[in-house]
Amino acid sequence: MSRATTTKGLSYWFWLVIIGALFAAQLYAYSIYSRDQRYLQKVMDRIASPVLPPSEQVLHVLDYLREKPVITNDSYFFLPIFGFMRATSREIDEQGGDCADRARLMITLLNLRGIRASKWALYSPRSFPRHAVVQVDTEKGQMVADGLYGLVYPRPGGGYYGIADLQHTPTLVPQRIHELEERRQEPGATPLEQYPLDTYVYAHARSINWDKTDATLVLYRLLHATLGDRVNQLVRPKWVEQPALMFIFGLGALQIFVLFAWFVSTRWRRLLTSRNVNKTNTFGSREVNSPAQPIAQ
Repeated sequence: MSRATTTKGLSYWFWLVIIGALFAAQLYAYSIYSRDQRYLQKVMDRIASPVLPPSEQVLHVLDYLREKPVITNDSYFFLPIFGFMRATSREIDEQGGDCADRARLMITLLNLRGIRASKWALYSPRSFPRHAVVQVDTEKGQMVADGLYGLVYPRPGGGYYGIADLQHTPTLVPQRIHELEERRQEPGATPLEQYPLDTYVYAHARSINWDKTDATLVLYRLLHATLGDRVNQLVRPKWVEQPALMFIFGLGALQIFVLFAWFVSTRWRRLLTSRNVNKTNTFGSREVNSPAQPIAQ
């Protein structure tokens, strides 16, 4: 067996092992995702009946979250290097969490019932992300739910206020808090007296927290230069609330890169082999065609 053939075989197995390892990791992640989804489905079945209208199911989920500890949940999916994806919904259910964690858990539970829900980031007047809430599509229109303070904003004539309503009428938030305080009600895990009205401002709400990394912040500025304020209302993908799915999709992108690198490597090796063969043939042809030299006497 020639050296070139041996090198080619080793290269083939090298790329195949990488792709196989990535695929195995994806299968493992999906098994965890499926297990957690089954667990959370049972949790949601205990929280609210599926026959209830979506708005009622939201209220039941808020009641459930009230009993969860308010902590900084440092859990992570799979390995510590993936801590930037934050805790999974199951880890939040088992341990508790902050406003963003509660929003993630609420979205996951509602999505299991086919109820569309998405996270919104509330920015302070100085454009810093300070709080996270959920907007839910219900039978009565859009409904804002605050998983940390247990807040919803009912309309006087029925239904609930959504993000756009709270943006256009900022007084709705302090009015609702004042109303609950007069009734001496504490619907959430955190007392209403701790609600910072000057910081948790709906006027600056965005559908995506673009300040997580420098890369996303640069992307936001580029999109804002093109789309204007419409970038603040871009649809938030559902899978960003599922670390396992983010992991699977990330490995999928890496697999595409590996396949491309494999293709480029193979083509480059063939090109080099072809050039070497041509040089060898050219050199041999010159030796054959060159005139014979006389033998010295």
